[in-house]
Amino acid sequence: MAYEMEEIRLGQEIFYYLLKHHELSEEDREPLYRAYAQQEQIQNLVKSQGELAECDIERYGNVIYLIPKEENTFLGFSKAGLKQALCKSTGTDRDYYLSQFVILTLLTEFYDGQGATCKTRDYMRAGELLNCISDRLKEGCERYGEEEEERAGIAFSDMAQAYEALKSDEKGTRTKTTKEGFLYHILHFLQKQGLGERFHVASAATGTEELGNPVHPGTRRRLAQEGISTWGKTAVQLCRRDYQKYHWLIGMEQRNVSGMLRILGGDPEGKVRRLLDFTPSPRDIADPWYTGDFNRTYDDILEGCQGLLDYLLEEEAPLSRN
Repeated sequence: MAYEMEEIRLGQEIFYYLLKHHELSEEDREPLYRAYAQQEQIQNLVKSQGELAECDIERYGNVIYLIPKEENTFLGFSKAGLKQALCKSTGTDRDYYLSQFVILTLLTEFYDGQGATCKTRDYMRAGELLNCISDRLKEGCERYGEEEEERAGIAFSDMAQAYEALKSDEKGTRTKTTKEGFLYHILHFLQKQGLGERFHVASAATGTEELGNPVHPGTRRRLAQEGISTWGKTAVQLCRRDYQKYHWLIGMEQRNVSGMLRILGGDPEGKVRRLLDFTPSPRDIADPWYTGDFNRTYDDILEGCQGLLDYLLEEEAPLSRN
């Protein structure tokens, strides 16, 4: 089969995009997506490149995915690598397959197993997910006997034993030997791979004097030291409808909190807090407007964010977008 030079170039561009981002949606790059979806020649070229790279190229809904094959440890993870990342140090194959079952349960709960275009819910608490995993394993054990498990290629009884062997995390240690810790490390792994949207964070001002302005130069310089870009960010103002949009509204100092309450019209659900209220030393953030010390401000905010994250993971544990 002969290909035109433009088809070859386009096929290579699509495959390179998939190598870099692992997926291609119509929203990401519409011309590339449409070329793959509508031109069989292009599709064949991309799939053949995927085959040489030990990957499958598949389209589900409106997203094209690059899926490394099981033996492809260059673009994907080996079984040993995944077991080390997700399971306790003495983990067996039962623990490994349990971790994969947890990930599949997440997919079916949030996307009905059909991909990003078929999202079925936005929010789930960790405790609810733990109960869901337990129920799914119990259902599997009741439905399949030993022979049926062997034929189906999935050992619900072994995974259920591995799950029940995990202790309850009463002290909040988040070790992989506890149910909560096991789940935490799986979610953390998915987050690092860019596969889990657990939190959505936005920033807004209570005043109007900086609206439309870019991030302060001192803040930009300090964040740049941490490799954090502020490109394209400009100041916007908090509005009353944000109260229903977000689960938490965090102020840097008491003065901010007072301004937020004024704009929001109160706080009937107890959503408004200072950032450092989530730490052992509740206080206002050191404002660089008065101190000129952006390092101290960064340290305060980092301390507060770590405290807030610990609170969300241990107390609230939301698996949500906001």
